[in-house]
Amino acid sequence: MFCPSPLRRYSKQTLFSLRFSSLCPIRLSDKSLMIVRSLGIPAVLPSRRGCRGGKSVKINRTAKKFLYCGLVNARSLVSNKYVISHHLTVTGLDVLAVTETWLNEENGDTILREVCPSGYSAIHCPRSRGSGGGVALFFRDSLRVGILSVDFFPDSFEYPYASVCVNGVTLRLVVIYRPPSLSPNQFLTDFADLLELLLPYLQSYILWVILIFMWTLNLIHSVRSFFPSSNCVPYLSMSVNLLITVATL
Repeated sequence: MFCPSPLRRYSKQTLFSLRFSSLCPIRLSDKSLMIVRSLGIPAVLPSRRGCRGGKSVKINRTAKKFLYCGLVNARSLVSNKYVISHHLTVTGLDVLAVTETWLNEENGDTILREVCPSGYSAIHCPRSRGSGGGVALFFRDSLRVGILSVDFFPDSFEYPYASVCVNGVTLRLVVIYRPPSLSPNQFLTDFADLLELLLPYLQSYILWVILIFMWTLNLIHSVRSFFPSSNCVPYLSMSVNLLITVATL
């Protein structure tokens, strides 16, 4: 009958003394070490020393300085709701403006809830009369976003006027959609009237962001001429930087 020998116990000092012993070759060959490191396995596990005031805090602080925004012309949010939801999930945008939602007041909120992935909310401004049009804002739940009321109803474009609070900084966001069938000259007139209406509030906030979706590209230079002031430029140093992408579905 086989009787196994009892287990022997070694002290910590004894085990450490065997590290460089030829009787216990525990070191891997150079070829084996190269294979292990090529797989991304570190030779020494990273410690948590300095994490509180070190690299992880700096990375998080840098990430908070950026507000990632997007602008999409959907041409029916119902037809592209899975595309929009997937786009938010993959890109991780903080704010996504969607023009031509084609939503109405009756079913708009229900459809927006179906589109929003986890961690996002949405608000929208449907077209007041007729079909089509409409603008929506998707945003992270960590942001405080609200629609502001303005007593101005232009005929040449649709727009929501919103307040966005991030990192203790309040931004004013205007998303404008100009239907291609309407007059460009009328748009410029109405746009100037809107800026004149908002001008008294312009100096109260550090940054104004105006996202405009237009089918006529030659209007861009005309629109830029309305912004001689530096605080109308979509850039805010030291607090929030805006990274804006534009797409059409």
